[in-house]
Amino acid sequence: LVQTSYTYTNSDEPSGVRALRIPDHSFTLRANQTLWQRLDVATDILATSSYTYPLFTGSGSRDFVFKGPLRADVAVHYTIPLRERLTARLYTRIENITNRRRYEDGFPAPRAWAVAGVKLIF
Repeated sequence: LVQTSYTYTNSDEPSGVRALRIPDHSFTLRANQTLWQRLDVATDILATSSYTYPLFTGSGSRDFVFKGPLRADVAVHYTIPLRERLTARLYTRIENITNRRRYEDGFPAPRAWAVAGVKLIF
């Protein structure tokens, strides 16, 4: 399964000033695939254009332009049947797998990080 979207936003205010915090372009791509019987892999990609964000300084606020994020996430699930009504599902998710520096609301966001675990289904 592959899904994609693209959005163009003309965020000019009535005064002709561009709205803050809203990128003009954004693109997403999601791909899910079942490999073999028990292994599922999902990938999410997000890319946006640069955006303007106001940060407060000692004498008021100042607008800063930040590069839009380019981020890829990967999730993997592996299912193990244990008994008739008991299944273990191993999973891991890696966020920002490209380890690129990015900002959210003007502050540095985490680079690559991951979570893993086991889910019991009964």
